[in-house]
Amino acid sequence: MCTQLQYIGSLWFTTAEAQELMALIRAGLLDTNQWVPRPYTLDQLNQALEDIQTDANGFLNYHIVHE
Repeated sequence: MCTQLQYIGSLWFTTAEAQELMALIRAGLLDTNQWVPRPYTLDQLNQALEDIQTDANGFLNYHIVHE
């Protein structure tokens, strides 16, 4: 038997907050060099979910990379 889980959404920002951030970036008022991408392959999904629970602080961007 297998369990199927589906995660949809974002833990980053609301739409309004994202629009405000984009405006700050376009205006050169926000340095995005501190944002850290955390790519995972689909095979690493369980590790990604574990890392989100233990390491999520600051501007970390956890995402699945399609090969």
